[in-house]
Amino acid sequence: MDLPEPLRRFITDPDDVPIEEALFGVAQCRTGPTIDLEDFRTQLDALAAGVSEPNAAAICSALFGTAGFRGDTADYYDPRNSMLDLVVARRIGMPITLSVVMIAVARRLGVSLQAIGAPGHFLVFDTSLMQYRDPFNGGAIVDQAAFQQAMAGVGRPDLLRPAGPFEVVSRVLNNLQNSYASRDARQLDWVLDLRMAMPDALHGDQRLLAALCERRGRFGEAATILVRLGDRLNDDRLRRRAEGLAARLN
Repeated sequence: MDLPEPLRRFITDPDDVPIEEALFGVAQCRTGPTIDLEDFRTQLDALAAGVSEPNAAAICSALFGTAGFRGDTADYYDPRNSMLDLVVARRIGMPITLSVVMIAVARRLGVSLQAIGAPGHFLVFDTSLMQYRDPFNGGAIVDQAAFQQAMAGVGRPDLLRPAGPFEVVSRVLNNLQNSYASRDARQLDWVLDLRMAMPDALHGDQRLLAALCERRGRFGEAATILVRLGDRLNDDRLRRRAEGLAARLN
C-alpha cells in the first residue's frame, strides 16, 4: 500500500505531524484521495473559531454543546466512530476520536490538552487546571483522585501518562480492526494493508495481526509476522506455526 502523505510524514517524524492529520491519513486509506486535507483543516479551524474563550471549559461548551458532538452510545463500535473525517462530519464518535478533535481544536487556540490512554476509555488532561475531562461524556470533569486510584488499583499507574502519537494511531487501528472483524471481515483488508505498510511499532498485537491475516487467507504475511515474532522471542512454536502457514502457499 502507498501510504498517504500525512502518514508518511508521521511515520518519519510523529512529532512533526498533528495527530488529527495522521488519523486523516488513515481515513484516506479507506476512501482514496477524494478527501481534501485543506477542507478538513478548515472544518477544524471553524470549530476553533466557535470557541468563546481559550480554555477547556469553553472548548467543551462549543464542541459538545453548540456544535453537537457526542459519544455514540447506540452503536459504539461502528467503524465510522474511528474515522476522524467522519467523526467531524457526523459529530459523533468514540472516546479516542472525540479526544483528538478536542485536542486539535485546543491546539488552534493555544490551549494545552494531552491524550490519556485509560483502559477502554480515552480522556484528555488539561495541563493548566490539572483536570481530566471525558469527551465521550460531553467533556465532563473526571474526579482526579478516583481516576488515579482506579489506575493504581489495576496496577497500571503508567496509564496516567500522556499517550504518545504512535500509541493513539495504533489504538485507532485496533478499534477499526476489531470493528470489522466482528461485523464484516471483508472490510478488514484495507486495515491489514495499512498495518503491514507501517513500522512494527504500529502493528499492534502481533499474534492477533497474524491471526487476522490468516483469517483473510493472507498466509504469507501471517507467516512473516510470526517468523519475526518467533525470532524476537526465541519461540520455536511460533516459528513452526509460520512454517505451516508458509506451506499453505504451495
